[in-house]
Amino acid sequence: MLKKFLDSSFTLPVISESSKKHSKNTRVEEYEELQEQNRLKEYVLEGAGLGYWDWYPQTKEHFVSKRWLDLLGLEPSDIINTEDDWLDRIHPDDKLYTMLIVEQAIAEKQHYQTEFRMRHKDGHYVWILGSGSPILYDDANVTRVSGTHQDITDKKELEKEFERHRNYMKTLYDLNPNIIMISDGKELNSANHAFFKLFDYVNIDEFKEQHHCVCKFFEYLEDDAYLHPSKGNWVEAASKEDSKQALIIKGEETYNFSVSSTKITFADSPLYIVTMTDTTQHYNLQQQLIELSIMDELTQVYNRRYFNEISVKLLSSTARSNGKLSFIMIDIDNFKKYNDNYGHDQGDLVLKDLAQLIAKMHIRHADMVCRLGGEEFAVLTHYTNQKALFKYAQEICDKIYVANMPHKYNMDFNRITISLGVSYCDFSLEKKSIEQLYKEADEALYLSKHNGRNQVTLYQNENDKG
Repeated sequence: MLKKFLDSSFTLPVISESSKKHSKNTRVEEYEELQEQNRLKEYVLEGAGLGYWDWYPQTKEHFVSKRWLDLLGLEPSDIINTEDDWLDRIHPDDKLYTMLIVEQAIAEKQHYQTEFRMRHKDGHYVWILGSGSPILYDDANVTRVSGTHQDITDKKELEKEFERHRNYMKTLYDLNPNIIMISDGKELNSANHAFFKLFDYVNIDEFKEQHHCVCKFFEYLEDDAYLHPSKGNWVEAASKEDSKQALIIKGEETYNFSVSSTKITFADSPLYIVTMTDTTQHYNLQQQLIELSIMDELTQVYNRRYFNEISVKLLSSTARSNGKLSFIMIDIDNFKKYNDNYGHDQGDLVLKDLAQLIAKMHIRHADMVCRLGGEEFAVLTHYTNQKALFKYAQEICDKIYVANMPHKYNMDFNRITISLGVSYCDFSLEKKSIEQLYKEADEALYLSKHNGRNQVTLYQNENDKG
Protein backbone atom coordinates (compact mmCIF):
# COMPACT_ATOMS: atom_id res chain seq x y z
CA MET A 1 0.00 0.00 0.00
CA LEU A 2 2.80 2.44 0.84
CA LYS A 3 4.48 1.82 -2.54
CA LYS A 4 1.20 2.38 -4.33
CA PHE A 5 0.69 5.54 -2.28
CA LEU A 6 4.16 6.87 -3.15
CA ASP A 7 3.90 5.91 -6.82
CA SER A 8 0.64 7.79 -7.34
CA SER A 9 0.84 11.01 -9.32
CA PHE A 10 1.28 14.16 -7.28
CA THR A 11 2.89 17.56 -7.52
CA LEU A 12 5.19 19.35 -5.14
CA PRO A 13 4.91 22.60 -3.23
CA VAL A 14 8.18 24.33 -4.10
CA ILE A 15 7.81 26.64 -7.09
CA SER A 16 10.12 29.52 -7.83
CA GLU A 17 8.67 33.02 -7.67
CA SER A 18 9.65 33.59 -11.30
CA SER A 19 7.57 30.60 -12.33
CA LYS A 20 4.58 31.86 -10.35
CA LYS A 21 4.77 35.24 -12.05
CA HIS A 22 5.74 34.27 -15.55
CA SER A 23 4.47 30.76 -16.28
CA LYS A 24 1.20 30.67 -18.11
CA ASN A 25 1.07 26.92 -17.67
CA THR A 26 -1.91 25.99 -15.52
CA ARG A 27 0.23 23.15 -14.08
CA VAL A 28 1.82 25.70 -11.68
CA GLU A 29 -1.60 26.52 -10.26
CA GLU A 30 -2.33 22.81 -9.94
CA TYR A 31 0.80 22.42 -7.82
CA GLU A 32 -0.35 25.12 -5.43
CA GLU A 33 -3.83 23.65 -5.13
CA LEU A 34 -2.45 20.19 -4.33
CA GLN A 35 0.04 21.46 -1.75
CA GLU A 36 -1.90 20.21 1.25
CA GLN A 37 -2.69 16.89 -0.38
CA ASN A 38 1.01 16.13 -0.86
CA ARG A 39 2.16 17.11 2.63
CA LEU A 40 1.96 13.55 3.96
CA LYS A 41 4.00 12.17 1.08
CA GLU A 42 6.56 14.88 1.67
CA TYR A 43 6.89 13.72 5.28
CA VAL A 44 7.48 10.16 4.15
CA LEU A 45 10.18 11.20 1.71
CA GLU A 46 11.68 13.55 4.28
CA GLY A 47 12.02 10.70 6.74
CA ALA A 48 13.83 8.66 4.12
CA GLY A 49 16.17 11.54 3.33
CA LEU A 50 14.86 11.75 -0.24
CA GLY A 51 14.36 14.85 -2.30
CA TYR A 52 11.52 14.50 -4.83
CA TRP A 53 11.45 15.97 -8.33
CA ASP A 54 9.13 16.10 -11.32
CA TRP A 55 10.27 16.67 -14.87
CA TYR A 56 8.16 17.34 -17.93
CA PRO A 57 10.37 16.68 -20.98
CA GLN A 58 7.89 18.18 -23.47
CA THR A 59 7.72 21.54 -21.69
CA LYS A 60 11.23 21.32 -20.13
CA GLU A 61 9.77 22.16 -16.72
CA HIS A 62 11.41 20.75 -13.61
CA PHE A 63 9.91 20.98 -10.12
CA VAL A 64 11.46 19.91 -6.83
CA SER A 65 10.54 19.41 -3.19
CA LYS A 66 11.87 21.37 -0.24
CA ARG A 67 13.95 18.38 0.78
CA TRP A 68 15.55 18.39 -2.69
CA LEU A 69 16.49 22.05 -2.16
CA ASP A 70 17.94 21.24 1.25
CA LEU A 71 20.29 18.65 -0.32
CA LEU A 72 22.01 21.50 -2.17
CA GLY A 73 21.53 24.23 0.45
CA LEU A 74 19.09 26.11 -1.81
CA GLU A 75 16.09 28.30 -1.25
CA PRO A 76 13.08 28.38 -3.62
CA SER A 77 14.26 31.75 -4.90
CA ASP A 78 17.61 30.18 -5.95
CA ILE A 79 16.11 28.02 -8.67
CA ILE A 80 14.25 28.30 -11.92
CA ASN A 81 11.84 25.46 -12.58
CA THR A 82 13.49 24.35 -15.83
CA GLU A 83 15.49 21.33 -16.84
CA ASP A 84 18.45 23.54 -17.76
CA ASP A 85 18.63 24.83 -14.19
CA TRP A 86 18.88 21.23 -12.97
CA LEU A 87 21.35 20.12 -15.65
CA ASP A 88 23.63 23.12 -15.01
CA ARG A 89 24.09 21.94 -11.41
CA ILE A 90 25.46 18.50 -12.43
CA HIS A 91 29.23 18.13 -12.37
CA PRO A 92 30.62 18.55 -15.92
CA ASP A 93 32.38 15.17 -15.75
CA ASP A 94 29.14 13.39 -14.78
CA LYS A 95 26.65 15.13 -17.05
CA LEU A 96 27.09 13.09 -20.23
CA TYR A 97 26.84 9.60 -18.76
CA THR A 98 24.01 10.66 -16.43
CA MET A 99 21.89 11.97 -19.30
CA LEU A 100 22.64 8.88 -21.39
CA ILE A 101 21.24 6.70 -18.59
CA VAL A 102 18.17 8.93 -18.19
CA GLU A 103 17.50 9.08 -21.93
CA GLN A 104 17.82 5.30 -22.25
CA ALA A 105 15.32 4.81 -19.41
CA ILE A 106 12.90 7.20 -21.10
CA ALA A 107 13.29 5.47 -24.46
CA GLU A 108 12.70 2.04 -22.89
CA LYS A 109 10.10 3.37 -20.38
CA GLN A 110 12.11 1.77 -17.59
CA HIS A 111 13.21 2.72 -14.09
CA TYR A 112 16.80 3.94 -13.73
CA GLN A 113 19.27 4.59 -10.93
CA THR A 114 22.66 6.27 -11.14
CA GLU A 115 25.20 8.23 -9.11
CA PHE A 116 26.53 11.66 -9.96
CA ARG A 117 27.64 14.92 -8.39
CA MET A 118 25.66 18.15 -8.08
CA ARG A 119 26.91 21.59 -7.13
CA HIS A 120 25.98 22.81 -3.64
CA LYS A 121 25.09 26.45 -3.10
CA ASP A 122 28.44 27.10 -1.40
CA GLY A 123 30.34 25.70 -4.40
CA HIS A 124 31.34 22.17 -3.38
CA TYR A 125 29.82 19.09 -4.96
CA VAL A 126 27.44 16.64 -3.32
CA TRP A 127 27.23 13.01 -4.39
CA ILE A 128 23.66 12.14 -5.37
CA LEU A 129 21.93 8.78 -5.84
CA GLY A 130 19.37 9.57 -8.50
CA SER A 131 16.37 7.33 -9.15
CA GLY A 132 13.54 7.93 -11.57
CA SER A 133 10.89 6.47 -13.82
CA PRO A 134 8.70 7.68 -16.67
CA ILE A 135 5.20 7.79 -15.20
CA LEU A 136 3.14 9.54 -17.89
CA TYR A 137 3.33 9.33 -21.65
CA ASP A 138 1.16 9.98 -24.64
CA ASP A 139 1.05 7.95 -27.83
CA ALA A 140 4.63 8.72 -28.81
CA ASN A 141 6.39 10.56 -26.00
CA VAL A 142 7.05 10.44 -22.27
CA THR A 143 5.38 13.50 -20.78
CA ARG A 144 6.37 13.14 -17.15
CA VAL A 145 9.34 11.64 -15.31
CA SER A 146 9.43 11.53 -11.51
CA GLY A 147 12.00 10.37 -9.03
CA THR A 148 14.12 11.06 -5.98
CA HIS A 149 17.59 12.28 -5.13
CA GLN A 150 19.48 11.18 -2.05
CA ASP A 151 22.70 12.61 -0.61
CA ILE A 152 25.25 9.77 -0.58
CA THR A 153 28.35 11.92 -0.05
CA ASP A 154 29.23 10.19 3.22
CA LYS A 155 28.85 6.80 1.56
CA LYS A 156 31.12 7.85 -1.31
CA GLU A 157 33.71 9.18 1.12
CA LEU A 158 33.67 5.85 2.92
CA GLU A 159 34.03 4.07 -0.41
CA LYS A 160 36.92 6.35 -1.29
CA GLU A 161 38.59 5.65 2.04
CA PHE A 162 37.96 1.94 1.62
CA GLU A 163 39.43 2.06 -1.88
CA ARG A 164 42.48 3.88 -0.57
CA HIS A 165 43.00 1.20 2.06
CA ARG A 166 42.27 -1.54 -0.49
CA ASN A 167 44.91 -0.12 -2.83
CA TYR A 168 47.34 0.16 0.07
CA MET A 169 46.70 -3.47 1.01
CA LYS A 170 46.98 -4.49 -2.64
CA THR A 171 50.37 -2.79 -2.77
CA LEU A 172 51.47 -4.60 0.37
CA TYR A 173 50.09 -7.88 -0.95
CA ASP A 174 50.82 -7.90 -4.68
CA LEU A 175 53.98 -5.82 -4.76
CA ASN A 176 55.51 -7.18 -1.57
CA PRO A 177 58.86 -8.82 -2.40
CA ASN A 178 58.01 -11.60 0.06
CA ILE A 179 55.78 -14.47 -0.99
CA ILE A 180 52.35 -14.09 0.61
CA MET A 181 49.73 -16.83 0.46
CA ILE A 182 46.25 -17.25 1.91
CA SER A 183 45.21 -20.79 2.74
CA ASP A 184 42.37 -22.54 4.52
CA GLY A 185 44.92 -25.01 5.87
CA LYS A 186 44.23 -27.57 3.16
CA GLU A 187 44.78 -25.71 -0.10
CA LEU A 188 45.80 -22.27 -1.33
CA ASN A 189 43.09 -19.67 -1.86
CA SER A 190 45.27 -16.92 -3.29
CA ALA A 191 48.87 -15.74 -3.60
CA ASN A 192 50.70 -12.56 -4.55
CA HIS A 193 52.91 -11.73 -7.53
CA ALA A 194 56.11 -12.92 -5.83
CA PHE A 195 54.62 -16.42 -5.58
CA PHE A 196 53.80 -16.63 -9.28
CA LYS A 197 57.19 -15.17 -10.22
CA LEU A 198 58.99 -17.92 -8.34
CA PHE A 199 56.84 -20.83 -9.52
CA ASP A 200 56.14 -19.54 -13.06
CA TYR A 201 52.35 -19.71 -12.98
CA VAL A 202 49.77 -17.18 -14.19
CA ASN A 203 47.19 -17.66 -11.43
CA ILE A 204 46.34 -19.86 -8.47
CA ASP A 205 43.97 -22.09 -10.45
CA GLU A 206 46.69 -22.97 -12.94
CA PHE A 207 49.01 -23.82 -10.06
CA LYS A 208 46.42 -26.02 -8.33
CA GLU A 209 45.72 -27.94 -11.52
CA GLN A 210 49.24 -29.35 -11.35
CA HIS A 211 50.13 -29.29 -7.65
CA HIS A 212 48.11 -30.15 -4.59
CA CYS A 213 50.48 -28.32 -2.24
CA VAL A 214 53.39 -25.87 -2.21
CA CYS A 215 55.09 -28.27 0.17
CA LYS A 216 56.01 -30.59 -2.70
CA PHE A 217 58.72 -28.06 -3.57
CA PHE A 218 60.29 -28.27 -0.09
CA GLU A 219 63.58 -30.15 0.08
CA TYR A 220 63.84 -32.77 2.81
CA LEU A 221 66.44 -31.95 5.47
CA GLU A 222 67.26 -33.76 8.69
CA ASP A 223 66.50 -30.62 10.64
CA ASP A 224 63.36 -29.91 12.66
CA ALA A 225 63.68 -26.21 11.86
CA TYR A 226 62.82 -26.99 8.23
CA LEU A 227 59.39 -27.75 6.81
CA HIS A 228 59.25 -31.14 5.14
CA PRO A 229 57.50 -32.04 1.87
CA SER A 230 55.17 -34.55 3.51
CA LYS A 231 55.08 -34.10 7.24
CA GLY A 232 51.58 -33.09 8.37
CA ASN A 233 49.97 -29.70 7.86
CA TRP A 234 52.92 -27.41 7.13
CA VAL A 235 50.74 -24.27 7.23
CA GLU A 236 49.55 -25.05 10.74
CA ALA A 237 53.05 -26.11 11.79
CA ALA A 238 54.42 -22.74 10.69
CA SER A 239 51.76 -20.96 12.78
CA LYS A 240 52.81 -22.68 16.00
CA GLU A 241 56.33 -21.26 16.07
CA ASP A 242 57.90 -17.86 15.46
CA SER A 243 59.08 -19.12 12.07
CA LYS A 244 60.07 -22.22 10.19
CA GLN A 245 62.54 -22.64 7.35
CA ALA A 246 61.95 -24.03 3.87
CA LEU A 247 64.54 -24.96 1.27
CA ILE A 248 63.30 -24.84 -2.34
CA ILE A 249 65.27 -25.79 -5.44
CA LYS A 250 63.87 -24.20 -8.60
CA GLY A 251 65.80 -24.99 -11.74
CA GLU A 252 69.46 -24.35 -10.96
CA GLU A 253 68.67 -21.96 -8.11
CA THR A 254 68.42 -22.88 -4.44
CA TYR A 255 66.29 -20.65 -2.22
CA ASN A 256 66.03 -20.55 1.53
CA PHE A 257 62.90 -19.04 3.06
CA SER A 258 61.83 -18.07 6.53
CA VAL A 259 58.17 -19.12 6.81
CA SER A 260 55.60 -17.68 9.21
CA SER A 261 51.86 -18.31 9.34
CA THR A 262 49.16 -16.31 11.12
CA LYS A 263 45.75 -17.84 11.77
CA ILE A 264 42.71 -15.58 11.46
CA THR A 265 38.95 -16.08 11.36
CA PHE A 266 37.12 -14.77 8.31
CA ALA A 267 33.37 -15.29 7.80
CA ASP A 268 33.42 -17.81 10.69
CA SER A 269 36.06 -19.90 8.90
CA PRO A 270 39.77 -20.25 9.76
CA LEU A 271 42.27 -18.81 7.31
CA TYR A 272 46.06 -18.70 7.38
CA ILE A 273 48.13 -15.80 6.07
CA VAL A 274 51.49 -17.35 5.18
CA THR A 275 54.58 -15.24 4.53
CA MET A 276 57.74 -16.67 3.00
CA THR A 277 60.70 -14.30 3.30
CA ASP A 278 63.66 -14.96 1.04
CA THR A 279 66.69 -15.42 3.31
CA THR A 280 68.85 -17.06 0.64
CA GLN A 281 71.63 -14.47 0.85
CA HIS A 282 71.78 -14.78 4.61
CA TYR A 283 71.54 -18.57 4.33
CA ASN A 284 74.38 -18.72 1.80
CA LEU A 285 76.56 -16.50 3.97
CA GLN A 286 75.76 -18.67 6.96
CA GLN A 287 76.60 -21.79 4.95
CA GLN A 288 79.90 -20.22 3.90
CA LEU A 289 80.74 -19.48 7.51
CA ILE A 290 79.80 -23.03 8.48
CA GLU A 291 81.87 -24.32 5.58
CA LEU A 292 84.85 -22.33 6.78
CA SER A 293 84.44 -23.69 10.30
CA ILE A 294 84.13 -27.34 9.25
CA MET A 295 86.60 -27.50 6.36
CA ASP A 296 90.32 -28.11 6.64
CA GLU A 297 91.88 -24.92 5.30
CA LEU A 298 94.76 -26.67 3.52
CA THR A 299 93.12 -29.71 1.93
CA GLN A 300 89.50 -28.47 1.59
CA VAL A 301 88.03 -31.66 3.02
CA TYR A 302 86.23 -31.79 6.38
CA ASN A 303 88.33 -31.11 9.47
CA ARG A 304 88.75 -33.15 12.66
CA ARG A 305 86.31 -31.00 14.64
CA TYR A 306 83.53 -31.61 12.16
CA PHE A 307 84.42 -35.31 11.95
CA ASN A 308 83.95 -35.62 15.72
CA GLU A 309 80.55 -33.95 15.47
CA ILE A 310 79.10 -35.53 12.33
CA SER A 311 80.43 -39.06 12.84
CA VAL A 312 78.33 -39.47 16.00
CA LYS A 313 75.19 -38.29 14.17
CA LEU A 314 75.94 -40.46 11.16
CA LEU A 315 76.45 -43.52 13.34
CA SER A 316 73.25 -42.78 15.29
CA SER A 317 71.09 -42.50 12.16
CA THR A 318 72.67 -45.65 10.69
CA ALA A 319 72.00 -47.57 13.89
CA ARG A 320 68.34 -46.45 13.96
CA SER A 321 67.83 -47.76 10.43
CA ASN A 322 69.82 -50.97 11.11
CA GLY A 323 72.15 -49.98 8.28
CA LYS A 324 75.84 -50.50 7.69
CA LEU A 325 78.69 -48.07 8.38
CA SER A 326 82.38 -48.31 7.54
CA PHE A 327 85.37 -46.34 8.70
CA ILE A 328 88.48 -46.17 6.50
CA MET A 329 91.60 -44.70 8.11
CA ILE A 330 94.37 -43.53 5.74
CA ASP A 331 97.96 -42.61 6.52
CA ILE A 332 100.71 -41.44 4.11
CA ASP A 333 103.69 -43.78 4.26
CA ASN A 334 106.96 -42.27 5.55
CA PHE A 335 105.54 -38.76 5.32
CA LYS A 336 107.88 -37.41 8.01
CA LYS A 337 110.85 -38.33 5.80
CA TYR A 338 109.13 -36.53 2.91
CA ASN A 339 108.78 -33.29 4.89
CA ASP A 340 112.32 -33.58 6.23
CA ASN A 341 113.80 -33.94 2.77
CA TYR A 342 111.44 -32.08 0.42
CA GLY A 343 110.29 -29.37 2.82
CA HIS A 344 106.95 -28.65 4.45
CA ASP A 345 105.70 -26.46 1.60
CA GLN A 346 106.08 -29.36 -0.80
CA GLY A 347 104.55 -31.63 1.81
CA ASP A 348 101.47 -29.37 1.95
CA LEU A 349 101.07 -29.72 -1.82
CA VAL A 350 101.10 -33.52 -1.47
CA LEU A 351 98.46 -33.34 1.24
CA LYS A 352 96.22 -31.16 -0.97
CA ASP A 353 96.63 -33.38 -4.03
CA LEU A 354 96.06 -36.58 -2.10
CA ALA A 355 92.93 -35.23 -0.37
CA GLN A 356 91.38 -34.16 -3.68
CA LEU A 357 92.19 -37.49 -5.33
CA ILE A 358 90.35 -39.33 -2.55
CA ALA A 359 87.43 -36.86 -2.51
CA LYS A 360 86.85 -37.28 -6.26
CA MET A 361 86.69 -41.08 -6.15
CA HIS A 362 82.93 -41.45 -6.58
CA ILE A 363 82.24 -40.51 -3.01
CA ARG A 364 78.48 -40.93 -2.54
CA HIS A 365 76.21 -38.29 -1.03
CA ALA A 366 76.16 -39.84 2.43
CA ASP A 367 79.94 -40.47 2.45
CA MET A 368 82.44 -38.01 3.83
CA VAL A 369 86.20 -37.46 3.67
CA CYS A 370 88.04 -35.67 6.43
CA ARG A 371 91.52 -34.85 7.55
CA LEU A 372 92.09 -36.14 11.07
CA GLY A 373 95.37 -34.29 11.42
CA GLY A 374 98.90 -34.30 9.98
CA GLU A 375 99.03 -36.92 7.22
CA GLU A 376 96.01 -38.90 8.52
CA PHE A 377 92.68 -38.98 6.68
CA ALA A 378 89.40 -40.81 7.22
CA VAL A 379 86.47 -41.84 5.03
CA LEU A 380 83.06 -42.63 6.53
CA THR A 381 81.04 -44.61 4.03
CA HIS A 382 78.12 -47.03 3.64
CA TYR A 383 78.81 -50.34 1.92
CA THR A 384 76.44 -53.28 2.01
CA ASN A 385 79.16 -55.91 2.40
CA GLN A 386 82.81 -56.18 3.38
CA LYS A 387 83.91 -57.46 -0.01
CA ALA A 388 82.69 -54.32 -1.79
CA LEU A 389 84.14 -52.19 1.00
CA PHE A 390 87.57 -53.78 0.69
CA LYS A 391 87.50 -53.30 -3.10
CA TYR A 392 86.70 -49.60 -2.68
CA ALA A 393 89.53 -49.12 -0.15
CA GLN A 394 91.94 -50.90 -2.49
CA GLU A 395 90.92 -48.58 -5.32
CA ILE A 396 91.88 -45.59 -3.14
CA CYS A 397 95.25 -47.20 -2.40
CA ASP A 398 95.87 -47.91 -6.10
CA LYS A 399 94.76 -44.41 -7.13
CA ILE A 400 97.45 -42.80 -5.01
CA TYR A 401 100.06 -45.26 -6.21
CA VAL A 402 99.43 -44.64 -9.92
CA ALA A 403 99.46 -40.87 -9.32
CA ASN A 404 103.23 -41.42 -9.08
CA MET A 405 104.06 -38.51 -6.79
CA PRO A 406 107.87 -38.82 -6.24
CA HIS A 407 109.13 -39.85 -2.78
CA LYS A 408 112.52 -41.50 -3.02
CA TYR A 409 112.73 -41.76 0.75
CA ASN A 410 109.74 -44.13 0.76
CA MET A 411 111.85 -47.22 0.24
CA ASP A 412 110.63 -50.03 -2.09
CA PHE A 413 108.19 -47.70 -3.85
CA ASN A 414 110.01 -44.41 -4.57
CA ARG A 415 106.71 -42.61 -4.69
CA ILE A 416 103.94 -41.47 -2.36
CA THR A 417 101.93 -44.43 -1.09
CA ILE A 418 99.30 -44.85 1.59
CA SER A 419 98.32 -47.50 4.09
CA LEU A 420 94.66 -48.11 4.98
CA GLY A 421 92.83 -49.68 7.91
CA VAL A 422 89.14 -50.51 7.55
CA SER A 423 86.48 -51.23 10.17
CA TYR A 424 82.89 -52.29 9.43
CA CYS A 425 79.63 -52.63 11.31
CA ASP A 426 76.29 -54.16 10.32
CA PHE A 427 73.95 -52.65 12.91
CA SER A 428 71.29 -55.23 12.22
CA LEU A 429 73.67 -57.80 13.77
CA GLU A 430 75.67 -55.81 16.33
CA LYS A 431 76.12 -52.36 17.79
CA LYS A 432 79.34 -50.36 17.82
CA SER A 433 80.26 -46.86 18.94
CA ILE A 434 82.24 -44.45 16.78
CA GLU A 435 85.11 -44.86 19.22
CA GLN A 436 85.09 -48.61 18.65
CA LEU A 437 85.05 -48.21 14.86
CA TYR A 438 87.93 -45.73 15.15
CA LYS A 439 89.95 -48.09 17.32
CA GLU A 440 89.38 -51.04 14.99
CA ALA A 441 90.38 -49.01 11.90
CA ASP A 442 93.48 -47.78 13.71
CA GLU A 443 94.48 -51.37 14.59
CA ALA A 444 93.94 -52.45 10.99
CA LEU A 445 96.04 -49.50 9.78
CA TYR A 446 98.86 -50.57 12.10
CA LEU A 447 98.84 -54.01 10.48
CA SER A 448 99.03 -52.44 7.00
CA LYS A 449 102.11 -50.49 8.10
CA HIS A 450 103.63 -53.47 9.83
CA ASN A 451 103.12 -55.74 6.82
CA GLY A 452 104.93 -53.48 4.36
CA ARG A 453 102.76 -50.42 3.67
CA ASN A 454 100.88 -49.51 0.46
CA GLN A 455 98.07 -51.89 1.31
CA VAL A 456 94.60 -52.29 2.84
CA THR A 457 93.77 -54.27 5.97
CA LEU A 458 90.18 -55.04 6.96
CA TYR A 459 89.75 -55.36 10.71
CA GLN A 460 88.80 -58.81 11.95
CA ASN A 461 87.91 -59.62 15.52
CA GLU A 462 89.16 -62.74 17.23
CA ASN A 463 86.08 -64.77 16.32
CA ASP A 464 86.45 -63.89 12.63
CA LYS A 465 90.15 -64.85 12.71
CA GLY A 466 89.34 -68.20 14.17
